[in-house]
Amino acid sequence: MIKNLKIQNIALIENIELDFSERLNILSGETGSGKSIIIDSICFLMGKKVEREFLRNNCEKGYVEALIYLNEDIIEEVKKLDIIENIDNYIIVSRTLFSSGRTINKLCGKTISLTTLKQLFSLLIDIHGQYEHQFLLNPNKHIDILDKFILEEVKILKKDLYEITKEYKNILIKIKKLSSENSEEKLKELNFQINDIEKYNLQENEEEELLNRKKIINNYKILYENSSEILKILYDDNGALDKIYNTVTLVNQISNIDNEQSNLLTNINNIYTNLTDFIHLINRYRDSLNYDDNEFDNIENRLNDIYYLKRKYGNNISEILEYYNRICKEVESINLEKNNLFQVYESKKKCEHKILEYCQKISELRKNCAMNLESKIKDSLNDLGMKNINFKVSIERKKEFTINGFDNVEFLISTNEGEPLTSLHKIASGGEMSRVMFAMKLILAENDYKDTFIFDEIDSGISGRTAQLLAEQLAFFALKKQIICITHLPQIAAMGDKHFLIYKKFNNNRNYTNVSNLDFDNSVNEIARLISGVQITKMAITSAREIKNMAISLKKRIDNNI
Repeated sequence: MIKNLKIQNIALIENIELDFSERLNILSGETGSGKSIIIDSICFLMGKKVEREFLRNNCEKGYVEALIYLNEDIIEEVKKLDIIENIDNYIIVSRTLFSSGRTINKLCGKTISLTTLKQLFSLLIDIHGQYEHQFLLNPNKHIDILDKFILEEVKILKKDLYEITKEYKNILIKIKKLSSENSEEKLKELNFQINDIEKYNLQENEEEELLNRKKIINNYKILYENSSEILKILYDDNGALDKIYNTVTLVNQISNIDNEQSNLLTNINNIYTNLTDFIHLINRYRDSLNYDDNEFDNIENRLNDIYYLKRKYGNNISEILEYYNRICKEVESINLEKNNLFQVYESKKKCEHKILEYCQKISELRKNCAMNLESKIKDSLNDLGMKNINFKVSIERKKEFTINGFDNVEFLISTNEGEPLTSLHKIASGGEMSRVMFAMKLILAENDYKDTFIFDEIDSGISGRTAQLLAEQLAFFALKKQIICITHLPQIAAMGDKHFLIYKKFNNNRNYTNVSNLDFDNSVNEIARLISGVQITKMAITSAREIKNMAISLKKRIDNNI
C-alpha cells in the first residue's frame, strides 16, 4: 500500500506530499482543482506514457515518488520478478519526467526499465477510472472479466491452451504453404534455377583462369617476341651464358691458386646452373605460346555464360555455387515437407483434439465459477440498494475457438422483478453500471494480491440512499485493502479515515494545485460544501457533522465486529 506520495512540478502541482491511511483515503475538492492530477501522477509512476505537457510549465523536470509497504504475499510475488536483491517490507519507487520527454524510473535508488516498473505495479495497485465502467458495455470484454474470478487451475489451462493454439496456427501455416499454388510455383522456379546453373558446370576460380588466358592471347606477339629476345641475349654466341662460362674458367683458376676462395667457384657455378635452367624454362615457355581463333571465341563465350549467371545468382562463382547449394537444400526440404503432408494433417487432428479438451475443461470451470459469481454479484448489489435484481453470466459455445477457448460470455441483467434478462449495455443506467463494476471490484479483491485500490469517481450517477450504501461498502472494503477515492458525494467523503482537500490557488500570476489533510472540523466544512454547493449554510454544516458522526459510529461498529 502507498504510505507516502510526493509530487513535484507535475501539471498544476509545484510540490505536494500526501501521507495516506492504510484504509479509506478521500480526495475531494472543486471541479478543476486538480484531483485527477494526483491520480494521473500515480498512473505516471506506474509506467503510463505521458506527453511533455504533463510537466509543469517552465520546469526542466517533474518527479513522482512513493513509499510503498509490501505485505508478505506481495513480497513473495515480487521475489519472482527478481528485481530486488534484499527485499524488505518497504520500497521507494520514483519516476522523473524531463522536458525532453525522457523518463527515468528508479526502484530503491536503482534505475529500472519501464517494463520492470509496469510488472511491479501490476502486483501493487488497481485503478478504477471515471469511465472504466464503460468496459462493461462491451460484451467482448466480459470473458476477460469472468476469467479474473477463476482459480489458478484455469490460468494454467489457458496458458497450455495458448501454447497449443500457437502450435496449431503454425501447422495451419505449414499446410497452407505446402498446399498452395505459391508453393508449387516456388518449387518450379527453384528447379529451373538449379537446372540453369547445373548446365554450365561452373568450377571454382574458372573465371580468373579464363581472364588470364584471354590476356595471354591478346598479348601473344609481345610475349613471343620478348621470350625470343631473352633467349638471344642469354643463349646466342658470345651471349650471357658464354660469358658466364668463361667467368667460371677464370674463377676456377683463382680457387686452384687461393684455396680460401673456393666459395667464389661455388657461387659462379650456381649462377651458371640457374641461368641454364632459366634458359630452358624460357625456351619451353616460348614453345608453349600458341592459340587459334577458336580458342579465343570459346573463352569469350564461356565468360559470357559466367556473366549471365552472375547477373542472376551472385557477384562471383563462389556466390553462385553457394546459392546453388542453398536452393538445392530448399527444394529438398519442400519435397520432404510435401511428402510429410499427411503427417502434418495428422498433427493437425491431434492438435485440434487437445485444444477441444482444454476448451471443454476451461468452459466447465467457467460455468461453475459463473454460478458462484452470480450469487456474489446479486448479494453485493443487494447491499448497494439494487433489490430484486437478477444477474446472469451467459456462457454459450462458439463454432470457432481462440486462445480464450470456445466460450462466448456475456453478462445479462434484470433490474426489476419480473422483467426478462437482457444485455447489460442495453438496460443498465450509469449509476447501475457503477454499482455493478464496484461489486465486481469487491469480489475480485478477495483473492487479489494488490493492496491498494484507487477509485476515480466510482460514485458517478449515484445519489441519495444508494450513496450511503456505497459509502458503507467502501468502509467494509477498506478493512482489507487500502482505498484512495475521489468523490463528490458527502456520504462517501464522511467515511474517510483520511480526508484530503484538493484546492487551487493563484499566486504570482500562476495557478497552483495544493492539498490539505483535513481534521474533523475542516472535513465537516468540506462535506457541507458537497451538500450545499457554493454557499455553505448552517443547516449544511449541521447535516455534514451528523453525516460525519454517523460514519464514525459505523466504522467503530465495523471495527468491533472484525
